[in-house]
Amino acid sequence: RAGGTASVEASKLDRSVVGGGTVSVSLTGLKKKPLISISKVGKGDSNDHNVDYKKQSKKRERVEGEGFENQRGTKPKKPMSALDQIMAENEARRAEAKRREDAEKNPRKSDAVKEKRKDYWIREGIIVKVISKKIDKGSYYKRKCVIEEVIDKYTAKIEILDSDAGAKDGGDMLRIDQDDLETVVPKIGKEVMIVNGKGRGHIAEVVSLDKKNYSATLRLIEDDGQLIENVDYEDFSKIA
Repeated sequence: RAGGTASVEASKLDRSVVGGGTVSVSLTGLKKKPLISISKVGKGDSNDHNVDYKKQSKKRERVEGEGFENQRGTKPKKPMSALDQIMAENEARRAEAKRREDAEKNPRKSDAVKEKRKDYWIREGIIVKVISKKIDKGSYYKRKCVIEEVIDKYTAKIEILDSDAGAKDGGDMLRIDQDDLETVVPKIGKEVMIVNGKGRGHIAEVVSLDKKNYSATLRLIEDDGQLIENVDYEDFSKIA
C-alpha cells in the first residue's frame, strides 16, 4: 500500500476449459479466492425458451374468426316475422298517439313559445297579400303573392300569384315594403309559419280558429307537438 493506493498481485493464473462447456478462472495469492464460472450455452438450448409464434397467431385468428357473440355462446338474433313487424309498428303508433295526447293535456313551456316579438316579420317561402292601393294604381290590391327573397329586414321581393285557378295573370315580380303586406290565414289542418311573437320561426299546424278574436291555436310540428294558444292572425302565415 503506497500513497493510499491498494494493489493486489496475482501470483498464479490458471485457465482451463472444463467439459468443453465451462471456463473457470482462479486467482491465488489473495485472502479470498473468487471463482468465476461462465456457462456455455449450446445451440439446442434456446429452443426450450422460444415461443411458437406461428401457432399462437393461428390460434388468435381462429378465435377472432369465431366472432364476439359466438365466443360467449350466444346465438344470433332471428329476423322479425311479418307479424312481429306489424305488432311493433302498431306499438310505435300507440306510443306516438299517447305522446301527443299528453302534450295537449300538459303543455310545457319551452324556448319555442317564449315571446320573440320584433318589428319585422317577413320571411321567405310564405304566402302574403298585398294591401296597398298605391302600387301600380292598385292593380295588385288584395292579390296573393309569395315572398321569394328578403332583401333586408323590412323589404321583400315577391311574385304575384294567379288570381284564380284558371287565370294566367300571375308571375309579376315586385319589390315591396312589409307595411304593404299582410299575412294569409289558411284553413284548419294546414301548415303555417309563425312570423312573430310566441314560436317565431317555427312551423306549426292550425288546430282551431277564433274568428271573433282574430286568433288561432297552433300545434308546433316539432318540439313534441306543443300547443300555442291565442296566436294573432298577423303573427302567422300560410306556407307556399
